[in-house]
Amino acid sequence: MIIVVPWLVKGGADLGALHHAEAAKNAGYKVMLIATENAPSPWAGRVPKGVGFIEFGLLSHALNDTQRMAVFARVMLDTPARVVHIINSQLGWEVLNRHGRSLTGIGMRIFASVFSDGRDEKGIMWSYPRFYFVDCWKLLSGVLCDSRWYPQDLIRQYGVPARKLHTVHFPLPTHTEPRYRSDDKAPVLWASRITESKRPELLLQIARKMPDVQFEVFGYATKPERHYEDVLRALPNIRLRGAYDSLEDVVAENSYSAFLYTSSWDGLPNVLLEAVAAGLPVVASAICGVPEFITTQTGYPVFDIDDADAYVAALREALESPQQRVQKWEAASALLRSQHSMDVFQRSLHSIPGYFS
Repeated sequence: MIIVVPWLVKGGADLGALHHAEAAKNAGYKVMLIATENAPSPWAGRVPKGVGFIEFGLLSHALNDTQRMAVFARVMLDTPARVVHIINSQLGWEVLNRHGRSLTGIGMRIFASVFSDGRDEKGIMWSYPRFYFVDCWKLLSGVLCDSRWYPQDLIRQYGVPARKLHTVHFPLPTHTEPRYRSDDKAPVLWASRITESKRPELLLQIARKMPDVQFEVFGYATKPERHYEDVLRALPNIRLRGAYDSLEDVVAENSYSAFLYTSSWDGLPNVLLEAVAAGLPVVASAICGVPEFITTQTGYPVFDIDDADAYVAALREALESPQQRVQKWEAASALLRSQHSMDVFQRSLHSIPGYFS
């Protein structure tokens, strides 16, 4: 099996790619991960033992786009692999678009993971399905999503047959048994990439409305969005802590009352699984696949996702009701164990026609 990714950096899709590589190896496949962007992969050291890793993007940096396409297409046509899985790689999608009929003609089964639609900096809807599904979905043996919501949206938007769409929930991100760690008087934790889609400006509004509550922010911004860091630092009840490797380690080393998530779109984000596994109750924007995990029974979903007052109300409810917080976290922890185990993940993959057969 070849798993095609843009790179391996800290992120939910990247962690998902590593889970897929591990599951394929456990199923008896020889597995190769191929990174297609001309950029480093700081998570290369996390590639499972026995799985190959080629940084094609770095190796082909001197080629123009046409040459890179030709070389990568030849790699796909010449490989003995019969299964290819594309996860957020534009080059992978381009090869499927231009050479998919040749690849499927030699018996290759091609799968793709997609998670949600988003918007670019100009507010324009953006996703790989929007760019490629009209021409490509018929060439795919299957489409994998991390939520039940997105397959239904793909049927609505593109008329993709339900038989091609599969929900595969990512597994529990830790082998440690979850333990409740919420502390009434501790800061609220916010952790993510500091980027427009994660709504740092909404976090600022919330913090301004709650001057008596401290917020600790873990994350990093790329250069075009570095200004968000300066604005966050300026607020007295926000402490900017920088990048992090593991939310579990962050919570183990510090005390927090709750986890706050303000994103405007996502699939079923891995960070929410990590927050519950680390022992924190969750207040989250009820977008896309989030309500499948954070419900009124398992946490504090915010349905008016643009209203800072709605988040404030949810946080106040959580902070003022310790017993309720425990009950909601226990329900979320039970769902985490039943829906997001490695066994459930691997069984889901085995049930997809052609993926492990």
